[in-house]
Amino acid sequence: MQRALVVVALVACRAPAAGDAGRGDAPGDPWDAPPEDAPHASDRADAPLDAPPDARSDVPLDTPLDTPLDAPLDAPLDAPGDAPLDAPGDAPDAPPVPCEPACVHGRRCASGRCEPAWTPMATDGSPAPRSQHAMASAGREVLVWGGTDVLRVFGDGARYHLDTRRWRAMTSESAPAPRFAMAWAWTGTELLVWGGRDGAGQPLGDGARYDPSLDRWTAMTSEAAPSPRHGLAWAWTGTELLVWGGTGPRTLLGDGARYDPSLDRWRPMSSEGAPGPRTGAQCAWTGRLFLVWSGSGPGALLGDGGAYDPERDRWTALPTEGAPTPRTRATSVFTARGWFLWGGFGPSSSQRGDGALYDPARERWSALSSVGALGARADAVGVSAGGRVLLWGGLAVRSVSPPATERFGDGAAWDALRGRWSPLEPLGAPSARNEHGAVWTGEELVVWGGAGALARSGTGGRLQPEASASTP
Repeated sequence: MQRALVVVALVACRAPAAGDAGRGDAPGDPWDAPPEDAPHASDRADAPLDAPPDARSDVPLDTPLDTPLDAPLDAPLDAPGDAPLDAPGDAPDAPPVPCEPACVHGRRCASGRCEPAWTPMATDGSPAPRSQHAMASAGREVLVWGGTDVLRVFGDGARYHLDTRRWRAMTSESAPAPRFAMAWAWTGTELLVWGGRDGAGQPLGDGARYDPSLDRWTAMTSEAAPSPRHGLAWAWTGTELLVWGGTGPRTLLGDGARYDPSLDRWRPMSSEGAPGPRTGAQCAWTGRLFLVWSGSGPGALLGDGGAYDPERDRWTALPTEGAPTPRTRATSVFTARGWFLWGGFGPSSSQRGDGALYDPARERWSALSSVGALGARADAVGVSAGGRVLLWGGLAVRSVSPPATERFGDGAAWDALRGRWSPLEPLGAPSARNEHGAVWTGEELVVWGGAGALARSGTGGRLQPEASASTP
């Protein structure tokens, strides 16, 4: 295994929404925003400030104020010799032209200038820099827990309030043991955390529930729980947490279980018809089915998958015709049009810049357009945002020997209705990273943490994308 290039694959599958490469971060470092004096089309006036006064004026500049004009006051404005009232130079006290019409890509107008669309998150009170952490949108808060900075594995967390823009610590009492690359889900009232890897790299088989209203952790039952694992696929169905596959202590796994937090109960998932054992599979929850595709099998990437129906406790194979090529660490988001799969690593750590859309009703794959798409990469975190998929960040391997990678600090939006790509505003965005967390709050894309080129990041940003992605 090429340990310098291989990072644990972790896939978060969620229910449909109701709604400087090569530079590391240090906590509190400013992002690589353009200098304040950098020119921008929206910040330039249409005419130079030293433009001469209107040459059409018939009144000499030294005319006394009480000198009568040649034309009566009620003469029409277009009478010969008269200049229009809005002619340049006639209204020096007129208010400046507002910047709103020129502020594109979601940038806000403030004091006559267009501000960045991205808003930085506070670092005071934020968690220590980390990657591969759990991150969930919980009402007006964003929860961050666990993760690693390579030297340490964390068992703490914090909550960021979207309105006050402040962090406060989550209690560590009764919290799970430190871990990263775990399954997690927001139920609407609790954050569920299960499995993952400890500081020795060993898989874990326990978990807990966090209630932010009480700031309290409660252990999940271990009775009938799945065996310890990491690199697993998981999904929240609205009533249950489904976990499947992954890497166990000595082998790849092809089994799973379902957890009901209201009853604190585990039940096994049927293995009949399930895909073969694998780790790092892409997955999604459609509202009825748990979809699993590709991932790493024994010695190779796999090009098959399955659909699990919890009501019937039954697996069926996914079609392979038109399916994306085998890969892992791809962007996986379920949309109103189907399952969006894009990017990832193919064989020999070759990054992909293509993808496909799976329609579970028709059981059919169709290729995604690559026009305007992001450059090929893995680890681009994606969220479903009101008819669009927002992708940001990621990693590309430029050389296997000697090892060389590139991280990205850009993003794009894929319009599910039109099937088109458009860029996200880069101005003010967080620095380049992968293994970061991202959530959709219903109004904003929030990005925090991740791995930079030299260190883990403890910074983040917020983007309101209503106008930040323009469809060509």
